[in-house]
Amino acid sequence: MKTLKDVDIKSKRVLVRVDFNEPLDENGSVKDDFRIKATLPTLQYLIEKKCKLILMTHVGRPNGKIIEKFRTDGAARKLEKLIFEKVEKLDDCVGDKVKSRIENSSSKIILLENLRFYKGEESNDEDFAKKLSELGEFYVNDAFANCHRSHASMVKVPKFLPSAAGLLVEKEVVRLSEVRDNPKRPFTFILGGAKLETKMPLLKSFVQKADNVLVGGKIANTLLKASGVNVGASKVEGKFLSEVATLVPKIADANLKIPVDVAVSKQKELEDTKLGEKPLDARICDVKDIKDNEIIYDVGPRTLRIFGTIISNSKMILWNGPMGYFEKMGFGEGTKGLVDALAKCDAETIVGGGETVDFLGDVGARDKMNFISTGGGAMLNFLKDGKLVALELL
Repeated sequence: MKTLKDVDIKSKRVLVRVDFNEPLDENGSVKDDFRIKATLPTLQYLIEKKCKLILMTHVGRPNGKIIEKFRTDGAARKLEKLIFEKVEKLDDCVGDKVKSRIENSSSKIILLENLRFYKGEESNDEDFAKKLSELGEFYVNDAFANCHRSHASMVKVPKFLPSAAGLLVEKEVVRLSEVRDNPKRPFTFILGGAKLETKMPLLKSFVQKADNVLVGGKIANTLLKASGVNVGASKVEGKFLSEVATLVPKIADANLKIPVDVAVSKQKELEDTKLGEKPLDARICDVKDIKDNEIIYDVGPRTLRIFGTIISNSKMILWNGPMGYFEKMGFGEGTKGLVDALAKCDAETIVGGGETVDFLGDVGARDKMNFISTGGGAMLNFLKDGKLVALELL
């Protein structure tokens, strides 16, 4: 993989694929600038090299249609404040008017309109990619979070232009490669959230690689059921039960830790509750005492103490996914307790995943972690086999 330090890029017109897909408020302003900040070192490096930057990104899922709330104006305004440079925002991303504006503009930084306003972006259309490539002389990929997607701006544009990885992508690859291939030991992997379909390969892999695997979230429900626990009305991913059952011996071997107590409620998601507010019937119980009509929403305090002891004795920790359903029903104690344990420990902490990063931002703890990946699916895919489709082309 070529990086910026491997190429002569001075004074070139550089097409930079960034990931400014940040949450927006009702006015289109960026609410969380985590990913924009992450790409600043690359942008500042290119400015120092006297380059003209043409930035391209996606925002949301407009599905090939122009949707006003998904325009990149908010990202342009936020970037200006962060980089202390004027950012010229264009109202399109391809075409003669865009080419002419770029050629005649004196701005150091130009941000194109949302790539996903064109169906060709997600369908990986070669003609769309060629039109994008005509805007620059060199291509830089600094959108690690999108590197697992075969989209035109990720995998087709580098076929038309000399290319390199940006500093963010390089940093992600170096740090995650260390976790995957040569972790400091004892090494602990913490897995939460849902989406067992995407996380199952990683769980099976790290049960073999890690000294400890701690599991919470909806993923733990399926493990609990596979190990013979009555999980009541909790959601489990039934099609994975037989596959998950092969991991149950690891629980007995003490390598794989699942909850011993949980927070439960009879209420279904969003029913008669407000954001951040628990149902009145919420209670903590041993996993053996879950009633048939109760739903698991978080790990309990005894589980947190067990997890905390393992964390305090670890040298490296990889964490992906929250411990509970904190977003809608206020079950955040498990994830907050985990964050507190990670913040206090001496281990090197590596964190990734959209919900996890959001939670760290909500509780003001991002600066307590050693490294936070900008990738969710991209991080999981890279940790699985060390490959991402967009990186193969750099």
